[in-house]
Amino acid sequence: MRTKIYQINTERDAKRVKFMGMDNLPKFQDSEHVDPSIYDEVFNADISETELESIYAKFNTEGHPLHRGHSLSVSDVVVNDNGAFFCDSIGFKEIEFDETQAQKPSNLMRV
Repeated sequence: MRTKIYQINTERDAKRVKFMGMDNLPKFQDSEHVDPSIYDEVFNADISETELESIYAKFNTEGHPLHRGHSLSVSDVVVNDNGAFFCDSIGFKEIEFDETQAQKPSNLMRV
């Protein structure tokens, strides 16, 4: 399944919400919504994992050779055929995430 992972770029994270759970977003920014403009696409490929917990296990422990970010953590966003999901303190929450607002590095390999 085509899977993309987005992680907050600390240079654009003026509100310092990287690694913050969904419950903390309103305390640090003007909204509870995830701001795609502070995210970078760090992975984009087909993988065999389809369940969010399996994706978390893969990218938190073993990784993937094309993954350019840190291990999958709180505040990261996973996008696949089932939607966009915020990695929260416990589990995932489905969110609205406009991928066109996120940064896509020109040297990111896509397979």
